[in-house]
Amino acid sequence: MKKCSLTVYTVSHFLVDFACGYTLYSMYAKGEIEATKVAVLFILYNMLAFATQHLFGALADKVKSNGSLFAFVGIISTAVGVLIGSAAPAVSVCFVGLGNACFHVGGGIDALTEDRGFTRAGVLVSSGSLGIALGCKAGEKLVLSPAVYVLALALAALAVSFLCRGERKTLAEEEPKFKAVISAATPAICILLFAVVIRSYAGFAATKPTEVFPLFSIAVAAAAFSGKFFGGIFADIFGARRVGTLSLLLCVPLYYFGARSMIFFLIATFFFNIAMPITLVGAARKLRSYEGFVFGLTTVALFIGYFINTLFPIGRALSVILIPILSLTAAVCVFLTTDNIRDRK
Repeated sequence: MKKCSLTVYTVSHFLVDFACGYTLYSMYAKGEIEATKVAVLFILYNMLAFATQHLFGALADKVKSNGSLFAFVGIISTAVGVLIGSAAPAVSVCFVGLGNACFHVGGGIDALTEDRGFTRAGVLVSSGSLGIALGCKAGEKLVLSPAVYVLALALAALAVSFLCRGERKTLAEEEPKFKAVISAATPAICILLFAVVIRSYAGFAATKPTEVFPLFSIAVAAAAFSGKFFGGIFADIFGARRVGTLSLLLCVPLYYFGARSMIFFLIATFFFNIAMPITLVGAARKLRSYEGFVFGLTTVALFIGYFINTLFPIGRALSVILIPILSLTAAVCVFLTTDNIRDRK
């Protein structure tokens, strides 16, 4: 594995999520698909992109992949989906959704096995926030031809295939049996995944200020990017339990005031996303040698939070009270399941 793999995967993550956002929003912007059908396609995309990663992850763990092949296949699948576009919307969404899932597993395995700290994971996951937000905006405005994004994805696929090859790193001389590992880790894993569900639901349901500036969604994405990026760094320096718990506790008052203030909402988004790499690496440390599968479990938890919010949207008055409570609950979960050991190698 080359030292530049983190850079390659992080840039590729941005491009893959950008392409997915562009594909989904460009279908609606072209006016060729009814709004109700677009809503169904969004749910289909999120289900495929997030609720299938554990399957790809389990397969990657089984063949002991270092992630590069899965990332390569994921990028190519995404590129095919972009090319198809609104010509066959459901097919296009299947390609970009499954491509996104496959890529994330590949990049996730690299982040969780090449370095046992939190920084690498935080850097990797951060770029997706900006990618999806900017891609959605590009799709709304139909910026550039899809061919441009396909070319960018092709270059990313080449970079992954040439610069990220290698053997998967392992800590144990003998791979632990899955049943033994999962049995010992089940309570902690369940609490961590519950924290991820809470974070996902709260992130979607959080009450936004009524008056915002035109590019507010991009600012929110930038805040999420910064939180994830620095979250891993802070965890390695100051300890995951301290950083994860404190950041979520700070969200309790910040989200309450953020319902009325753009600045408070953006600050809350920053602190809320600090916990992302902490819960991810925390879960991976519970299931050593099964990093692909556990990475996928965290995205299933993300999908559950998204789906609950989609099925049962709540009003503004309830959200203002509920989201701070959920932030406090997530803080307790992180406190119970993480420690301040900065790097277990």
